[in-house]
Amino acid sequence: MITLKDVLALPSLGLGLIDGDGAGGGTTDALGREVRWAHVSELEDPTPWLLGGELLLSTGLNRFEDAAQTFAYCERLTRVGVAALGVSTGASLPHPELPAVLLAGCAAAGLALVHVPENTGLQSIIQAVSDALNAEHTEPMRRALLAQRNLADAAAQVRGPDAVLAGMAETSGMHSVLFDGEMRVVAECGSAALDLAEVRRTVRARLLSSSPWSVAMDVGEWTMTIVPVLASGTMRGILVVAKPGAWTEYDRALRSMAHSLLAVLLELRYRAGQRRWATRAQAFDALLDGTGEASEVEERLVRAELGWVTRVQVITTAAMENPGRRAAFVAGLQELAADVLVRSAGGTTQLGLLDPDDGAESRAEALAAECGIARAGMSRPVHRAEGHVALRQAERAYHAADTRGVPFVVLERLGGYRALLSLGSGADRQEYAHQVLSPLMTPEARGTDLYGALRAYVRSAGNTEVAAAHLGVHRHTARARLRRVAELTGLDPTRALDLFELWLAVEIRELFEEREAADG
Repeated sequence: MITLKDVLALPSLGLGLIDGDGAGGGTTDALGREVRWAHVSELEDPTPWLLGGELLLSTGLNRFEDAAQTFAYCERLTRVGVAALGVSTGASLPHPELPAVLLAGCAAAGLALVHVPENTGLQSIIQAVSDALNAEHTEPMRRALLAQRNLADAAAQVRGPDAVLAGMAETSGMHSVLFDGEMRVVAECGSAALDLAEVRRTVRARLLSSSPWSVAMDVGEWTMTIVPVLASGTMRGILVVAKPGAWTEYDRALRSMAHSLLAVLLELRYRAGQRRWATRAQAFDALLDGTGEASEVEERLVRAELGWVTRVQVITTAAMENPGRRAAFVAGLQELAADVLVRSAGGTTQLGLLDPDDGAESRAEALAAECGIARAGMSRPVHRAEGHVALRQAERAYHAADTRGVPFVVLERLGGYRALLSLGSGADRQEYAHQVLSPLMTPEARGTDLYGALRAYVRSAGNTEVAAAHLGVHRHTARARLRRVAELTGLDPTRALDLFELWLAVEIRELFEEREAADG
């Protein structure tokens, strides 16, 4: 919108607003009136050709001699909504100076009066107002195109996402943060002003919904939007943008442009990061495997940029096939640890919390309930060199949750028979387990993983098919291995008493390994 104040400020015109007493300055009310056009007319009654909002220009030819006629003229202009009357005076014009009857008529009719200097052509005023109106209409488009170009240039930089967010902040004062699909921060600009914990809670609730979503909400004096960033039909990230006060159309357009650019950048990041994700997966495998040397695990962690990890805690759940539920659970776990690694194995999903917070168990249990995780077991935190122990603990807790019909079990809370197994002489228990299981520890037996087959079988409560699925082998292969276990140990896993002895030996052996890991 162009106001009378804007017109008076146009350079080289020399226009001035006149008070009723003939002095310059005018009133604040008059200065704020909208000017929609400028028009020249010497007619006694130009109102049939006026629409309102005009700066009507005149030299006052053959007018402003009679007070009554002058007042009637001014009143007609006021009635049709003229923004102001501009009158040109000078020695070569009909009026050397503004007539007293015109000043009085404008004051009585409430009509703003603008003085036009003799050397300012009326047509030049029309041209200047036209140029100002055109610039005002095209300015939003010009700003949007300039912002789009600047954001595109920012996106091409090495740290594209950071540069795009910084561009939004510089152009419109927006505070923002960009997460990846598992709620890790990819880029941020002014995120200290945002409550990221509340943002994550809001996102988790939306991820658990099966319908498309976006969030717009007021947070105190701030207006915030949270939108998923999709690429190739998959959610690659979450964009959070906030700004004090209400958003303008320009703000919305700017965020939309940034959103489109960030979708491309996140897709490129994802594709370029395939090797990185594979490296992280290999590091997680190395952490949980337990057969490699400590130096190999170290190397894997360093290669995956996880070399600073000192502790790991594992959660085993039923396979999470719902992508929204999985994303929500992982996003929540990110708040409990320095990082979270995920893999699927044997019909379960295994999640590694790297350097978990103290007391993460209770919060993880509440999070599992929030995300609708049906069955889950959680290990104790162990040193990273003992990740395989954490995996076994999580699997044992998961098995307990499954057999007891409860949603979440933490190994620390199992107690029961494990407490009984801790009584008495540790050396005697070790000797018992060694006598029973030593035939399965020979190189030949290790080659076919007979101990692993027995362990999977006792964990599945004697269900061969479940054990086979956990081992990733055919059920006939699992049965063949169990027959070999019976031959070597003299204890048949398919017989109840023999199975009890084998189960007891496995429990004692793993309990002893866990204690060693905790002490070491």
